[in-house]
This record gives sequence, C-alpha cells and structure tokens, in this order.
Amino acid sequence: MSIAIVGAGMAGLAAARTLADAGRRVVVLDKSRGLGGRMATRRVDDLQFDHGAQYFTARGPEFRQLVAQRQAAGDVGLWSEDTFVGTPSMTAPARTLAEGLTVAGGRQVTSLSRANGIWRIRCAEGTAAGESHGGFSAVILAVPAPQAMPLVATAGLDMPEQRKVRHAPCWALMLARDAPSAVAFQQLRPDDEAIAWIARDRSKPRRGGTLETFVVHATAQWSRENLELSPEDAR
Repeated sequence: MSIAIVGAGMAGLAAARTLADAGRRVVVLDKSRGLGGRMATRRVDDLQFDHGAQYFTARGPEFRQLVAQRQAAGDVGLWSEDTFVGTPSMTAPARTLAEGLTVAGGRQVTSLSRANGIWRIRCAEGTAAGESHGGFSAVILAVPAPQAMPLVATAGLDMPEQRKVRHAPCWALMLARDAPSAVAFQQLRPDDEAIAWIARDRSKPRRGGTLETFVVHATAQWSRENLELSPEDAR
C-alpha cells in the first residue's frame, strides 16, 4: 500500500525521495501543477523570475555534501559567497527529487478519513490517486500550517502546536527592463518600510533571456497591511 504525501514542495519531495529510496511506494499530491512550492519560478514569454524563495544556504555537513553533489550534477549553482540557487531555475532541485516518483499535480486535497487502518483522500477533482489500490497506509502533510489544519480537522484529529504557527505574507513585484541596465548588484536589502529585498535575477548562474529582470519583495508589515489590494493597486 502506498504512502500519500500532500505537498510537492522541497519538504514533501525530500520525504517522498527518502521513502522511495527505502523501497516504499509513494504518491505525491499537490494543488499546483508545478513542483517546488516556494522554490518557484515564473515564466512570462521569454522572461524568467524567481518570485518565491530567492536562494538557500547550506550549513549542516550532510546538506553541504548533498549541495556539492547537486552542483556537480548541474542543478544547483553558487550565487554569492554563501547562497545557492537552483539552475537554470529555482525549481531545478525539485525536479531532480521528483524523478521516478508518482506525482499528481492539479489535485487539491479537501479531506482525509481513516478507517480500519486505511487512509482515504478526497480531492476537489475527485478521489485521490491510490484509491483504486485500496487507499493509503499513511499520509504526510508537507504543507504550511494554515493549509494543514483544516485537513487534520476533516480526519477528526487535532494538532494544537500547529495553531501557534504564524506566517508572514509577502507581496512580490516582478520587473523587466527593455534596455540594458548599468546596475551590477546581485541583491539589495533596502532600509525601507515597504521594500525588504531586491534581487537581480540575471545575476544568478545560468539565467538566460535578453532582458534584465528583477524581483522585489515587500516587507511583511507592508504586505500584511496591504494584503487585500489588487495587483494593480499594490504597484
């Protein structure tokens, strides 16, 4: 019987890869059709923006060893002295983790139930993959707490520690210049009430395209105060 993992971000895919390598059958479900969760890349025509997580660091010895392996394989690159990015996009490490796995995208999980030791999953699009095999032996929720809590409740369970988790919203602005840029920075952290971060995406390794592209992240406070704005008004 398979194990279901809800969430195809890095945590969900890492769990799936570990279980699959240990000989377990795994089905990964995600409401998005893409991989990587916050390790996200947006493409608009021939433009590419890393509009989610901008980079990652490698601190523990085991993870540093894994990052070195992925650098050698070509799906991770060094951006600055101690920050790494996926190459040629932030989603590249996720695609590597997903190789050979059963991943069902476009499946928004709406409820969980368990009877006689068997888990069953209901999606907005219908019963989840794996139902034809008699359900799942276990379910792993690899999604943020605000998404996990309602699913836990549908199974009649409670995880009180999850209620303490708080997430900070973040508006993201994606910009492209139709003329050459003279700026040479890689990343900036302005001392500003509204803007927390500016990244020059073209400065990251193996980024293509003909235009200079930038991603601007707003501060959590500004994003929280303006969360309900339309994209047009937020600009």
